[in-house]
Amino acid sequence: MSEAETKEQNSEVLVLKNSRVEVEIDPRGAFVNRLVIDGQDVLYPRTLDNPTRGGLPVLGPTPGPVEGTGWGNLYSPQRMPSHGTDRLVDWTVAKQSADSITLSRFIGPSEFDFAGVKEYEIKLLGSGLQIVATITNHTDSPKEIGHALHPYLDAREGFSVETQELQPHFPLTPKKSVKLDGQGLSSVDFTIGANKYSMETDPGPVKWILWSDKPEDYVCIEPWYAGLGSGVLVSGESSSDFSVVIQKHPASSSQVS
Repeated sequence: MSEAETKEQNSEVLVLKNSRVEVEIDPRGAFVNRLVIDGQDVLYPRTLDNPTRGGLPVLGPTPGPVEGTGWGNLYSPQRMPSHGTDRLVDWTVAKQSADSITLSRFIGPSEFDFAGVKEYEIKLLGSGLQIVATITNHTDSPKEIGHALHPYLDAREGFSVETQELQPHFPLTPKKSVKLDGQGLSSVDFTIGANKYSMETDPGPVKWILWSDKPEDYVCIEPWYAGLGSGVLVSGESSSDFSVVIQKHPASSSQVS
């Protein structure tokens, strides 16, 4: 039986746990601080000592400067913070069950050229985690908005990417980002230590961003839905969903039966 519980040492940090998977969630910034599958850290753990590295941040309403748009300048009187405000604001716990937590935030015109709600459902699977971002436009006209995830995949036990399209870019050069068009690539396979994992997106992203400043500790393989004329275009009075699943392959050596 899965269980959702609040950590005693910090009432604002939530934990989802089943027999194989444990997820730690901070509603401030909708951070997934940790993802552990069969006792192995899949995400490099985010800690209070190093809060800007690790875990799985959500990026938006613009995940970064996008050439040809005003997305980097809409946070008046200052520029939009790096990677947007999603990871900086307090999200509301809208729903909570034994195996999932849904966080919610309002995005208004004073922050971004948008008026609507972003919901973020974090759900346990048998051997992993699913995250579904739902962006709802409450205006009567289509609005373009950005969304991305920034997973810090743990590389301390060794890391390799198995997806052929990404292999030429590894090992990564520290602090040098690689930007790739989505090109229909919706799934990435990788290995941590002796275990194989996948990250599956639906729909496939507009871009994949590869980056790390410490490749010996973590590797970032980021699905981005952002680009001039190719971001998330949400029709008036409607919603769009974006799903990411991170899970362990059944054939991995340390699978728990």
